[in-house]
Amino acid sequence: MRMMLVGAGAVGESILKILQWRDPDSAWLSYVLICDYDEKRAQEVAAMLGDERRFAVSKVNATDREEMQRLIREHHIDFVMDAAPPFASNIIFDAAFETGCNYASMGTWSVPMEKPAYGLGIENSYLEPMTKYNFDRHEAWRRKGQMAVICIGIDPGVVNVFAKYAATELLDEICEVHVKDGGNLSVPGADPDDIMFGFNVWTVLDEVMNPNVEYDEDKGGFFVEKAFAGQETFEMPEGVGCNTLVKVEHEEVVTLPRYLKQYGLKKATFKISLDENLITALKVLDRLGLRSLHPVQVGGVQVVAPRCSGGVRAAAEGHWQ
Repeated sequence: MRMMLVGAGAVGESILKILQWRDPDSAWLSYVLICDYDEKRAQEVAAMLGDERRFAVSKVNATDREEMQRLIREHHIDFVMDAAPPFASNIIFDAAFETGCNYASMGTWSVPMEKPAYGLGIENSYLEPMTKYNFDRHEAWRRKGQMAVICIGIDPGVVNVFAKYAATELLDEICEVHVKDGGNLSVPGADPDDIMFGFNVWTVLDEVMNPNVEYDEDKGGFFVEKAFAGQETFEMPEGVGCNTLVKVEHEEVVTLPRYLKQYGLKKATFKISLDENLITALKVLDRLGLRSLHPVQVGGVQVVAPRCSGGVRAAAEGHWQ
């Protein structure tokens, strides 16, 4: 396999460490092109892996389909691993398709309406709901004999496998699946007033502040509410403890009903525990318009706020544009 990794952040780095550990002799992973908008970050990851023969580096703009296609062809890539922020995922997905590559990602891109309607019907709040872009192209990929596997992280991904296993192997009927993502929300040595994003900053801004979605058959299907809805306190396993959780937009609520309705599924939600400082910061950023992808005029220059904010960029994990 000749692989192109798009996005050399913490997750991309972890993927490569695991692949190198599983295939130290290049028996099936012969070549990896590590791509990132920040070429220095890609070089850091390659140096850490310590195998110049197998791991090469290139700068790439993941929102430039033609540039990615050129690199794919130039390096004879046959598999594209998407570890970039979600706003680039559809473009990477298309570049893989058009060059005959297989593809995998850990999440998908969605586009909420400027003025979501909320309430029943995801189509009333989203121009492009989660996973729709990908599933709409299923037949085209199948006809070309290419494989695309989306949402293969921990959540979404592993939790979907757990739910399917429970439905087919453990339970006679499965009525509800509720994913609760928590942690101890602490970083050793951190100041109590620090803001802990936990993962890719732009992704946090996006999925937490977007209209959240749950699946409830009794309500008529997909039900959409404002950010931070559905707050609850939940006791996590020992070592983590009590977490306060809120609903956020996440792919499980659309992928679980797709595959588990046949086993009786009627409800699905996703909730995550967020640091109180982070919640406050997110609300402020949202009110100031600093999470929008629409260009704004700053001193005679057009910028896109989440990709230009010094504070946000400093906290990112190396795959910003």
